[in-house]
Amino acid sequence: MEPGGWELVPRLPVYPQFDDWLTGDLGQQVKKYRMKINAQANQH
Repeated sequence: MEPGGWELVPRLPVYPQFDDWLTGDLGQQVKKYRMKINAQANQH
């Protein structure tokens, strides 16, 4: 991939149906993120 100019970035997929599995700060950050993107989607 790299020779073609692509970069693979590891990330944690978090699906809404599993939000209640998240604890502490991570759960709060995901909740804030979902509220933010939902608000942005409702503006369009």
